[in-house]
Amino acid sequence: MKSVKEHGRRRHRRHSRRRYTSAKNLKVSVDPNQLTDHHKVSRRHCKRGAPQPDNIARIPRWRHQAWHTLFHDMTPFEIVRWIIKTKFPTGSILSAIIRARWQSKKHSFLYDPCMLQHATWTMNRAQRKAWKQLFGERDSYSVLDELLTYSEWAPSGYFTEVHVVVRDGGAITLDFG
Repeated sequence: MKSVKEHGRRRHRRHSRRRYTSAKNLKVSVDPNQLTDHHKVSRRHCKRGAPQPDNIARIPRWRHQAWHTLFHDMTPFEIVRWIIKTKFPTGSILSAIIRARWQSKKHSFLYDPCMLQHATWTMNRAQRKAWKQLFGERDSYSVLDELLTYSEWAPSGYFTEVHVVVRDGGAITLDFG
């Protein structure tokens, strides 16, 4: 049997690619209030075949699209860490301890403003719109509180320890251990 090289031609493989088409191109009306399955921890971050208790929430399509426009497929832990590092003014968080556990993986974040340089994040227009749709005009503190305590965004038992101290005297403390 002759190899492909001996024949002097290349073998072309056609890769089957999924093509995603937006609803507006399909000319199908999509109800923004239609309930969709939202994975609180994206499937990319889950072990295949491992139990995923309380990982799916049924939320309206508009919230689901806004969430992924803003956070893509970040885990709840990554989102909370990111908000602490980018959405609070420099020096407004005195300390933060966040611990999470998902499918035998442990995540830990210790924030000390003296050790970490404060990062900034510039949202594009779509992300600003998504932030406003999800959180309105609420301040970063109340958004952080919602993400840590509201079951729509993280599976129950996901966060195992949370302690955030804010300069103005506010604190979020959740200890599940």
